[in-house]
Amino acid sequence: MGARMVNLKKWPVEKLTEMALAGQQILECYRVLQKSNSNAVAEVLRGQGEFYEFDHYPKGDVYDPETYSQYYYHSHRAGEHGHFHAFLREKGMPEQCRPVAQSEAPFMKERDDKVSHLIAISMNRAGYPIRLFTTNRWITADHWYAADDVIKMLDRFAIDLAWPSWPVNLWITSMVRLFRPQIEELVRERIGEGALGFWRLDMQGWADIPASCYTYRPEAEALFKERKVRAAATPVLYAPPVGATGVFNRTKLARLERQDGRLLLAHSMFDEVHSFQIWYAVDLATGAIVDAGSITPRLPYRGICDDPQRNIAALIGQTVGPELRKQIGGLIGGIAGCAQLYDLTADLLKLLSFD
Repeated sequence: MGARMVNLKKWPVEKLTEMALAGQQILECYRVLQKSNSNAVAEVLRGQGEFYEFDHYPKGDVYDPETYSQYYYHSHRAGEHGHFHAFLREKGMPEQCRPVAQSEAPFMKERDDKVSHLIAISMNRAGYPIRLFTTNRWITADHWYAADDVIKMLDRFAIDLAWPSWPVNLWITSMVRLFRPQIEELVRERIGEGALGFWRLDMQGWADIPASCYTYRPEAEALFKERKVRAAATPVLYAPPVGATGVFNRTKLARLERQDGRLLLAHSMFDEVHSFQIWYAVDLATGAIVDAGSITPRLPYRGICDDPQRNIAALIGQTVGPELRKQIGGLIGGIAGCAQLYDLTADLLKLLSFD
């Protein structure tokens, strides 16, 4: 199931025992299917006619009215034959589970309950699983639940039916049990889930963001596991309710002031993910920057964005002039710097005349 490794030492014995039993059931399902010259994919496609991409198989999905669990198989991705999607519907969820704030799509009004995607299982042409993955809400048209709630739902998923195939129903139920640690990690790393999820959404959603600064370097992804990182963003910034206004508001204020032979330059920016204040003190006699600093109570990714803020000290001793405008990119911007620190500083320099 791919190269994802988990530390099983932290898992309680009862869970490990449950996983071991699930593994035995999966092997038994494979034995029976192989004895019948079949596999999990062939079972759900049997009698379904011609196989079309994106169509659900079996038609109408598999739904257990007692556990409120549901799954279907379809195909539309390269590198696999297709994949199973597993869901839990509202009546099967723990009572305290509620969808997070999100945009309401028209199709949701046509349903009489809510549904949460749990996991997808990618299959090869031989009918065996090759990887697990999660989806964005807009891919599977489900309601978005926080990771902790989805994890609570995993215990509730079970397909206890003979149709369309008893071995396949037992197999997919056991897959959710056996790979519980991996599924939990994947759910917590969903795009839009937690700091790493928001970062991935940023990286995939804006073409100009990757490699634009220190935080958005591809290698910065590893820092989310090495450090305690806190995101300032909330889901509503990425999926605001239909018709919502004022979801994102930015205020910027620049100030220049003469004081005791110095020119003080200050710039601030405030929005839902930034609280940024920078200042420079320029000696009017020499034109040199003699002091520089910043205050950042709020950053997009606290724990990573903090690192390049110290680069502002590199401007101390620099002479304010046309050449500095060209040099600041290498001093405080670029792949090792902060885009906002660069922009706010560049805006201040634009206010000065060097005639």
